[in-house]
Amino acid sequence: MTNQQVGLIEKFINLGDSSNTRDAIKTAIDACTRAISSSALTGHELAVTLVNRGVLYDRQARDVGVDFEKGLDESHKESMRIGALAVADYDEAIRINPNDAAAYYDRGGAYAARSDHDRLADFDQTIRLTPSSALFYVGRAQQYERRALLESRSLKITPPSLRPNTGLPDPKVDREHAKSDYEAALALSPKTDQDKAAQGTARFELEYMETHKSDYEEPASSAIAQFLGDWKNVDPNTPALMRILITDAGGAILVHAWGSCSPSPCDQGTVKAMPYAPNVSAPLPENAQYLQADHWTSFSVVTLVLGPAPAPGGNLSTHMLTRFTDNSGRSDHVITELFKK
Repeated sequence: MTNQQVGLIEKFINLGDSSNTRDAIKTAIDACTRAISSSALTGHELAVTLVNRGVLYDRQARDVGVDFEKGLDESHKESMRIGALAVADYDEAIRINPNDAAAYYDRGGAYAARSDHDRLADFDQTIRLTPSSALFYVGRAQQYERRALLESRSLKITPPSLRPNTGLPDPKVDREHAKSDYEAALALSPKTDQDKAAQGTARFELEYMETHKSDYEEPASSAIAQFLGDWKNVDPNTPALMRILITDAGGAILVHAWGSCSPSPCDQGTVKAMPYAPNVSAPLPENAQYLQADHWTSFSVVTLVLGPAPAPGGNLSTHMLTRFTDNSGRSDHVITELFKK
């Protein structure tokens, strides 16, 4: 691989958001692939190029948008497929150079991006290989912290009588592991800009954990509970939705809707809703203030926005946005309605 190609790849690995980012990443992936397939690279150079391509695949996987023709599930599968390519490149790089700390770090991050927070062994290995890196300590701390939050939410939906038998780790234990790693990162002398930035992250996360202890212990009051239930339209003559049933299926919020039809309501099926928190730090779904449920038909995309979270005993506000995909000339439109239990 030429120096020009290496510079090109490094540039694309650090790309910000832009209109041509996806094309640029694909160009960089193709450059890596040509170099890897040429057999001109061996040893360290081959391992580095594999890691570079893995990082690019990982970025590509995270940038996969929702294809409205294929639907959310197919888009998710495509993201997972590309993510698996990233992991495969990291695996091969580690096979070639088992002492490449960056490869372990990036592989751990790739698993974490797909909500697999149990792959702590990769982060353990990065620290064994490079114990002077604040970045690696913060990487492992973030996995402990995220897992602690997930464990806390799982306990929230587990009946108290079953909690001793769940087999779940104690979220408070993972929280202490995270705190210890953040403190270890701050105790080091930063050698790179990445380490300095990691120490800034550590300070922020330690402050957050101190002020949000309840997130890792007893569950906070749940805003999502106000959405749950069987809702009926306050207008019996509505031309849109007659009824909405919202349920919590083990942390997944499901929305089942019925449209206005004669002689009986039309069953529009059940879809998984996406919850939105009031800020970037509030855990989901328990702090959801809005829900979004998307439904695809042969001629339209219907987005149902529910919220804000109603007060106890209050009405639920909904906005149904319809976008036509059949080139019929009909105007995309929105219908706003109120529902009550």
